[in-house]
Amino acid sequence: MKLLWVLTLLFAIAVFPNGTLAVANGTVDEPHSRPWIAMVLPTISLVEYQYCAGILISLNYILTVASCFHTDDKYIKIHSLGTFLGVYNWYTLEGFVQASGTIPINKVHQHENFNATTFENDIAIIELDIPARPIKGLVEIANLATEEDVQLGQVGRVSGWHYPVRESNQGLSHGGEVTVVDNSVCQETYPSYAINENVICASGYVAFCNGDQGTGLLINGKIVGMGIGPKSVLVSAEQCPVVPNTYLYIPKYLDWIKAHSDLE
Repeated sequence: MKLLWVLTLLFAIAVFPNGTLAVANGTVDEPHSRPWIAMVLPTISLVEYQYCAGILISLNYILTVASCFHTDDKYIKIHSLGTFLGVYNWYTLEGFVQASGTIPINKVHQHENFNATTFENDIAIIELDIPARPIKGLVEIANLATEEDVQLGQVGRVSGWHYPVRESNQGLSHGGEVTVVDNSVCQETYPSYAINENVICASGYVAFCNGDQGTGLLINGKIVGMGIGPKSVLVSAEQCPVVPNTYLYIPKYLDWIKAHSDLE
């Protein structure tokens, strides 16, 4: 199993030698300050696949985006992917603490109304083939927010692994603060997309980009949103644009999440 995750890592570096860019303008996170973050990576050669982030919502389930399983409108078979937990430096897998190595995916529950073009209902739940092993401070279950926990003007933090390759400390988790703003701000930024009550808009000096779809927006210790975005933002470039980001609004999907997982 150890050989499997080494080969997975070497493949990821070979396919993305310069790193894809995400959490533009972010600063280095404190080690394991987001113990609920997961990585979804290919375990075989999938050149077109853009890996994603996820959120551990129970020992058996990871919340992520449905678009994680699509590339150029082709469905990625779940047996081609695996999940990592407890990672801080993804280049070296420093802090990788799941003794089982890559945790295989047993099943994916994709939202029945997901639209790969408009990103509506961009949500999926990964059912793990074996349970995650919780370790305090390293691998922990996230707390999901309700509508009572969220209001305009709140400041949260978004984190992910990638950033411009000019930085010397490649592979470390980066993040930064963003503020919840009215959805009209995102609507003006992305006029071609319908920004409705199922998403939340946040803006600040950082922004996520390719590779961090599925990362969580954390406010007061709870996940209020999950990173999704129009393709006009999720592009490979030397510097991702720092613009308002759209996040799937977790409180609107709590019933769906509970119906497709063991979350109570």
